[in-house]
Amino acid sequence: MSQRSTRTLLKRSRPEWALRGCLAVGALALGAVSIMQALGFVVAGTDPSSGYALAPGDGRIAGRYAERQIAETGKWQPRTALIARNALVDEPIAPAALTAMAIEAQLRSQPGDARRLLVHSDRLSRRNLGTRLLMIEDAVSRGNIVDALYHYDVALRTSRNAFDTLFPVLSSALGDPAIVPAMADLLVKQPPWGESFLRYVLTSPAELDPLASLFNALIDRGLRVPGDVMAKLVDTFATRGAVANAWSFYGRSRTRLDPRRSRDPDFSAQHSDPTIFDWTPVLSETGIAASIQRTADGGVFEFSAAPTVGGIVLQQMQVLPAGRYRLRGQTADINQSSSARPYWALVCTDAREIGRVDLDAAGRFDGVFDVRDDCPAQLLRLIARPSSAVGGVSGRVERAILQPVGITL
Repeated sequence: MSQRSTRTLLKRSRPEWALRGCLAVGALALGAVSIMQALGFVVAGTDPSSGYALAPGDGRIAGRYAERQIAETGKWQPRTALIARNALVDEPIAPAALTAMAIEAQLRSQPGDARRLLVHSDRLSRRNLGTRLLMIEDAVSRGNIVDALYHYDVALRTSRNAFDTLFPVLSSALGDPAIVPAMADLLVKQPPWGESFLRYVLTSPAELDPLASLFNALIDRGLRVPGDVMAKLVDTFATRGAVANAWSFYGRSRTRLDPRRSRDPDFSAQHSDPTIFDWTPVLSETGIAASIQRTADGGVFEFSAAPTVGGIVLQQMQVLPAGRYRLRGQTADINQSSSARPYWALVCTDAREIGRVDLDAAGRFDGVFDVRDDCPAQLLRLIARPSSAVGGVSGRVERAILQPVGITL
């Protein structure tokens, strides 16, 4: 610092120093308040109580606190109501405070006032989840399904946190037949949350009949259901015993199906989302490897099993009507004694075995199964027998087809 600057500082009067000190303290205080408000707003997003403790004078934070308090207690409390009103004084556009006052009005049996406050809150912001939940509740109480679904849509579009809250409610609501058509009308517009919801209902313990109604309505309205969702839909119905529904949905995603025969005899289909009605290699952590490989002529199924290891390596679900069926096909590179060669088995879905067809040394197989009326769905399986050979057992299947005896389809 120069001597001139030092002399200038020394010449300043005490009042001037005092004024500068007050301004500095004031600036620090304002900065501290701003920091506390910013910190309080961040904290209030997950913990309104702590946020309110940090910055009680911020109307936005106070509104969130009042909303959480009155929603959690479900009781009208003068202190909470006062906090909500003061929040609106501090911040006239605090939707959470309006939501808190709307809940208060509902608790005091004043639905008209509650609806007016909610409408006002909605005009200020569409992103307040509390407001949206109350508007859903209000629409449901009036029996207005379209209005309720509109508010569901807005909530799910504007709040990622709404998924965990609203998906279970929407899923259970499908049990009401009146909901399904309106839900289909909404989902066919492809809202950004639509595919996530469809995946959710297939993993939730929803009843099958409402699920079938919803997906049939969507397909009838022209919605292209994503392949992975459709595959999950088919497998969900099949594994839960509703095979007829599963086959019906499978038919809506595939062409030229015939329930009297197996599908994809030369393993050439390249489905990105295979279902239980398609060839399914069965992998195992106990020494079995299986896969469908593409070739210039179509495809081939290859498998291997470690020594002394056996089990299912390939399967495909069938819905064969009662009758006699022939299984034919061709294999390669299966060098095992007859007692260790793999075999085909056709079993009912209740685990009753209908019959077996062994693979022969010449690379061909041919056998007949008699399907009865009490076995409406079956599983065609290739099963590897345990082998004591050093290399275990391996091979490939180049073709396999199951069809009625005496009929070429």
